[in-house]
Amino acid sequence: MNQDYEISLDQINAIVGAPTENTFGPTDPIQGYYDMTWWTQLTQLHPYVSSAAKASSLIHPVIKVAHRIIASLVAPREERSTISALELKILYAMTHPENNLIPHYGRFLCHKLIRLSASRSGKIVCGGIVSMLAKSAHIRAPYLGPHQPLPGEPYLTTAILESMRLFRSAGDGTHHWTVGQNHDPKLLITPENKGILDFRNPIHMTDWQIIPYIFPHSYSTEVDEQSEENEEEGDDDEGEEEPHHASPTGGGSSSRFAALPPYHQQYMDEFQSIHTRLDTYQQDITSLTHNFSTFTTQYARDQERQRKHEEDFWAWTRNPSYYPPPPPPF
Repeated sequence: MNQDYEISLDQINAIVGAPTENTFGPTDPIQGYYDMTWWTQLTQLHPYVSSAAKASSLIHPVIKVAHRIIASLVAPREERSTISALELKILYAMTHPENNLIPHYGRFLCHKLIRLSASRSGKIVCGGIVSMLAKSAHIRAPYLGPHQPLPGEPYLTTAILESMRLFRSAGDGTHHWTVGQNHDPKLLITPENKGILDFRNPIHMTDWQIIPYIFPHSYSTEVDEQSEENEEEGDDDEGEEEPHHASPTGGGSSSRFAALPPYHQQYMDEFQSIHTRLDTYQQDITSLTHNFSTFTTQYARDQERQRKHEEDFWAWTRNPSYYPPPPPPF
């Protein structure tokens, strides 16, 4: 110990086994990526505000698990109930493999450490990277041995996802709800539409984008029969207020699903227009800030030049033989 070490970003990637080509960093732009548009596609919510963007709002279970992994390994943090702007960008890159972009682990790690260096409170969560760096530098220290496999299933089965509160069974063993905020049902997964859980290459957003779902005939028949029974028994309960249930939602590119509402594209176009204008305003602000900084610097230099000129002038009036005549005032 008590030694200084230097390590490059690519060396960090090599230590953790991460690639170095076709990568992007935390501040690199991704063509076609707009956080507000992407957030709406993932959650059907708008606008995107990082401090209020709840991970429970994610609808697709693959995206839910992917975010959990990102928040634990790529950009680890203790509190994973929200989705940061960086995590949202990484999710976009993961679901758009045609861009052939992956996060540069070393750059993301340094970005995190720089932010932590300015923080005066909170825990430092780094996902085990300290041990990996120490081993690569041959630092003598007691390291934990290989972990023994945990008992149980080695895959994220529906039962395990349900124990993680990402799923909720509908009771018949074949229908499942994905779970959202406050554990409310978000997406009904049935034997007929379970293909929406698969990410194909290339990704077709309509394969899993959430749209109003029409129940399959076998399931809707049971619901209709139950509704008829409730109507027959409901004459005596007219005074009671019925609980409000959100309409079930689902996804998939099939004739079983209703089309998007006609105003959806209008809203998305408006969001896109607002986002474009926001980018333009941000560029204008950056340009104006730069111009203001340049003007302030030039003004300070002119003030200093004027002050020096006045000092030289008064010094020359006191001792003309020592100081050369100053230039005329400007």
